[in-house]
Amino acid sequence: MNNIDFAPDSVKKRIIAIKNRINTIDENVNENIRFLKEVEKKYELGIDYASRRIVALYKLHCLGKMHVILSSESMNEILRGKTGLEFILASDKKRFKELELNSKKRLNFTAILSAQKKEKIALKIQLKKEEAVAAFKNTGSLVGDL
Repeated sequence: MNNIDFAPDSVKKRIIAIKNRINTIDENVNENIRFLKEVEKKYELGIDYASRRIVALYKLHCLGKMHVILSSESMNEILRGKTGLEFILASDKKRFKELELNSKKRLNFTAILSAQKKEKIALKIQLKKEEAVAAFKNTGSLVGDL
């Protein structure tokens, strides 16, 4: 008889625990969506920058090294141009690495969100089962009271 009295309480505790877990997952999903949007924005800016830089490098390549050297008036100007170009290329390399990192972050956040959504669906199914068990036990205890 004692087990029957405690059964509804344990079911209620499981239901509350499941609802709390669902709320926690909802909060995590919302936070991850916010982070994903930030990463996607950085990624899109990186893609835009990369495409413009590739076009500029292509134009520089088509222009040719000799033209750059011949258009310079002094050796000092050639060295400044070379130093400037090296600086730009180093900056580009850094930004391309950031772009790659943001791409990986996007994939990771997408995978995490997918896993969290699957877990939430599974918990909702489990919650419905627990609520059905609770409803059944409540109707059973009502019948026993008659």
